[in-house]
Amino acid sequence: MVNYYHNHGEKIISLRSKVTIKLLDYYFFNPEAEVYINELARILDLDPKNTEIKLKELEKEGLFKSEFRGKQRYFFLAKDNSVLKHYRQIFLNTYGIEKRLKDKKFIEKLKISESAIFHYIPRI
Repeated sequence: MVNYYHNHGEKIISLRSKVTIKLLDYYFFNPEAEVYINELARILDLDPKNTEIKLKELEKEGLFKSEFRGKQRYFFLAKDNSVLKHYRQIFLNTYGIEKRLKDKKFIEKLKISESAIFHYIPRI
């Protein structure tokens, strides 16, 4: 469980939910995506109702925006949110691909040599 707080102690996001993690992972790696609920649930192998509930919560937090196109409600990142970049950095540091590539179990699942992976990760 990961919770993040503003400097004043106000809770900003919670990464307890696997649905939240999947949603943020998808949108942070596909920032131009504008997807309707049922399609997104299918892509991420999630229950559509839980997906909708979580997206509405994240929209209330200001991370997402939505609009109706016909009968479908499309969700997308709220790029005008001044702290979105900060949220993205926190998420990627906690759950991003670099973190996953450093996880030996994840590498074993991929069946790729560790040296091959770290050869392509930029050194900072």
